[in-house]
Amino acid sequence: MLIKKIVLKNFRQYDGENEIIFSVEPEKNITFVLGGTGFGKTTLCQSFRWCLYGKSDFKKPEDILSQKKIDSLKDGQSCPATVSLEISHGGKDYIITRTSTYRKKNDKFGELSLQFHVYYIENGVQKEVSNKQEFVNEIIPEELSEYFFLSGEKIEAMSDDIKKGKSRAFGEAVNTLLDLDYYKNAIRHLKSISKEYSVSGISGNFNEKLNQLNSKISSNVKNLETFENQMKEEEDSRDYHLEKIAEYKSKLKNIESSKEIAEKRESKQNECTKQKNRIEQEYKSGILDFVKSSPYFFARHAMDAMLDYLKEASDIESDDIPDKLHADLIDWIEKRGKCICGTCINKNEASFDLLEKWRHIVPPESLGTLISTVRRETQDKKRFGEDLWNNLKARKERVIDYLESIDGLEEEIKVLDERLAKAEDTSEIERNLKLSTKDLEDSKEKITNYQRLIYNIKSESDRLKRERENLLETSEEGRKVLEWKKITDKLVKDFEEELSKDEQEKKQNLVNAVQNAFKKIYDADFTISIDDEYNITTTSKKELSTGQGLSVIFAFLSGLLDVIKQNREENAEMQLESYPLVLDAPFSVLDKERIISLCDVLPKVSEQIIVFIKDVDGEIARERMFSKIGRSYKLVPMDKSFQCTKVEEDKNGFV
Repeated sequence: MLIKKIVLKNFRQYDGENEIIFSVEPEKNITFVLGGTGFGKTTLCQSFRWCLYGKSDFKKPEDILSQKKIDSLKDGQSCPATVSLEISHGGKDYIITRTSTYRKKNDKFGELSLQFHVYYIENGVQKEVSNKQEFVNEIIPEELSEYFFLSGEKIEAMSDDIKKGKSRAFGEAVNTLLDLDYYKNAIRHLKSISKEYSVSGISGNFNEKLNQLNSKISSNVKNLETFENQMKEEEDSRDYHLEKIAEYKSKLKNIESSKEIAEKRESKQNECTKQKNRIEQEYKSGILDFVKSSPYFFARHAMDAMLDYLKEASDIESDDIPDKLHADLIDWIEKRGKCICGTCINKNEASFDLLEKWRHIVPPESLGTLISTVRRETQDKKRFGEDLWNNLKARKERVIDYLESIDGLEEEIKVLDERLAKAEDTSEIERNLKLSTKDLEDSKEKITNYQRLIYNIKSESDRLKRERENLLETSEEGRKVLEWKKITDKLVKDFEEELSKDEQEKKQNLVNAVQNAFKKIYDADFTISIDDEYNITTTSKKELSTGQGLSVIFAFLSGLLDVIKQNREENAEMQLESYPLVLDAPFSVLDKERIISLCDVLPKVSEQIIVFIKDVDGEIARERMFSKIGRSYKLVPMDKSFQCTKVEEDKNGFV
């Protein structure tokens, strides 16, 4: 299929009629359309899919109508928006036109009518195709269209899928484009036949029993299909939650959380407050120490003199006096003339004189007791006063340490405040992570339940099938049915083997073609693999950049179309069509060097390339692909708000 022309009338920015004639020359297969941001490049890209399938990313139906026409319409008036494509397919020219008419009523717009026509030219006469949408889907199936009408957002989404190894949607495109669906449809049909046992015409009294078995097996098949579909949906849900969890964790890892910083700041602030409270406590305790101890500190020399005097006043140390010694006991000893230890006590002897000295310092004599008490208390107060200096010095050192700690903490708090001002609130991400984790566990539990149900149904079905086969073998008609089933199963097996062989061969051809295409763009070690579900994964010594990831997309499309060309050459009778490649801003995230590399490959990707490109990127790409450009246009805004754009041919843009 080649696109020869597009005509837009009152479609979005394109007020009035705007026409673009595309190049269909084999040697000059590129059409360039240049325009700045907001000029209408994405609108042009989406106009193809709207015309072909009636699908677009516009939020409201009336968004399709030109804003200029919307502003000019009066109440009750209507206006059509039309996109028309002229294409070449299978040796014939076709015109595909979609028109949506809108009417203004009470300052609101509603779709009045929708018309869709497909015409072809035969012997100079225009004829309409009857099954219009079916015909369009035969030319280029809708599920494949997103791979050939590529907006910048779609290209980046496909690149992200490949990076995640989640590109299973490519499988459907590959199966259709490489004609593998022929085998798969045949296998599905044969399997459905194999599952059905025709019991009509079978005689015998077991017919009722056979019908019962068939009914149970049929019910099991339906239940099995239901549960397998539900499990598949749940597996998709599980994979989705896994992706979201990974996404949330990555965001939390890369984003500095305001909550985390706030918690650190609060911790530092609390520690700072504690240090300040400790300083205050040191001051209070120091003052109390000073109040209590300073009199003794300053009187310590006087107390030394007093202790010396008290020592001279009595050569009997109070510590030498026996505990509980009383003057009555001394009187008793002197009167008795003998101590309890047996020592004789006589007047004018040293022992008698010592007892007399003790008499003056033991109870009830107050002077001796007072002297002893005063000496003991004075010594205690002297020590208390001597400790004041050391205690105050230690408190001063602790206060200095606290002040230094506070300075450090306040500096950290200042830094945290600056980080907090720049940080993001991750509470929403954390909440979503928690919800996704719970959803993931729920999905896993549901999958386990489905697996158990499926296993039970399969076991029950196997038992019923064995019982049915045993029953069928008891009649001639039944044995014929079993023979037919064996033949059908053999055909299924043969088709599956042929499919596997053909699929592996074409898959390997695709892998080789993609790798070769990528190497032309990037001179780097790179391998690609495609699993049974057509998930594409890439391996490189370095992580693929965004530009490299997008280049994988172009390499994939280039390789896919290359394999299609090979199939067409090898199987001319299959009449496999080529597909145009329509790209919206494909170079926006590539550097100049990669744009140049991609430009060398792009003309070989498809037989027809249509590029909507930014002015800056376009100048580089146009210079590189100058000899391959057959047509060139530029988008010119007609007002400052970019609500109205005109398409003009750029005569200097191509040879």
